[in-house]
Amino acid sequence: MGVVSEQPPIDAPRLPPELERVIFEVAAMTDARDIPILMRVAWRVQHWVQPLLYRTIVILWIENASKKYDFPVISVPTLLGIVTRKESLPLHQFVHEMLWDTDDRDDEEDDFERILAACPNITNLFFYPITVTPQYILMLNRMDHLTRFSSHLNRLFDPGPVDFGCAFLRNVTHLELMDDHIEVTGYLDNLRRAPKLTHIAFNIGSGVVALHTCIRPFTQLQCIVFLQNDISLDVEKPEAEDDRFVCIEQSDFRADWIRGATTGVDYWSIADGFIAAKRAGKTDRTI
Repeated sequence: MGVVSEQPPIDAPRLPPELERVIFEVAAMTDARDIPILMRVAWRVQHWVQPLLYRTIVILWIENASKKYDFPVISVPTLLGIVTRKESLPLHQFVHEMLWDTDDRDDEEDDFERILAACPNITNLFFYPITVTPQYILMLNRMDHLTRFSSHLNRLFDPGPVDFGCAFLRNVTHLELMDDHIEVTGYLDNLRRAPKLTHIAFNIGSGVVALHTCIRPFTQLQCIVFLQNDISLDVEKPEAEDDRFVCIEQSDFRADWIRGATTGVDYWSIADGFIAAKRAGKTDRTI
C-alpha cells in the first residue's frame, strides 16, 4: 500500500514564521514601492508589511515625486479616501512620520485637520503648506507625541509672535527652521520655553556668525546645525569655539527628510556623529 503525502496549501509558509516575517519586512523596508506587491503574496504577509506602507506618509506637490525620490508619494484625496472609508485602516497605529508639502488647495486646512485627526501618533512632521492660517496652530497643538518638527515658524505663527511654549512644541527634541536668518533672530529670545529641545537646524544662506552668536548661550542645545545649499571654502565660521556647531551642505531637504524617516540616516545623525568625533579628538575641532 503506497504512502500518500498531503500537499500543503500553495500559500502555506515554507520557512519558520519568525524568519519569513523578517525576510518580508526587510524587503519592504529596502524599497517601500514594493510593499503593494508584497501584500499580494499572502494574507499573513499583508498583515506584516501593510503597517510599513503607511508608517511614513509623504504628500508632495512635485510632479513625478515618487520616481524622483524613490518613495511612494500619496495624494491628499487618496489619503482622505482611506481616512473616510467605512472599514478604514488603523492609521492611528500605522503612521509615525509625515511630510506635508502641498500645492495651493482651497480646502487644504480642512484636509489637514481630518488627516491629522486620523494620525494622532505622528512623531516626526515636516510641515510646509503653501498658505498658513492661525488654525494650524490649534490643530498642531493636539499632537502629543511630536518629537521632530520642520517648518517655517514665522509664517506659521503670523501675525502673532513665535511661541516656543505652545503645546505642540513641548515634546520636540529636534527642530528644523525654514525661516531666513533675519526672521530667526527676531524670535530666538524665548527658545528656552521649548523644554525638551536639544537639536536645532537652520536653513540659511548667510548670517551664520551672527545667528550663532544669538544661539550660543542656549546651553540646553546639544547640536546646532546650519544647512546650506552650497558650502564653499569661505563659509562663515563662528569665532568662538563651539563643538556643537556643524555646517552641512544639503542639496535637497525633502530627500534628506525621507531618507532620515525611513533609514535613520540624515543630517541629524551625521551631525551627531561629527560632534562626537570632535569631542573624542578624532577630527579638527575648528572645522
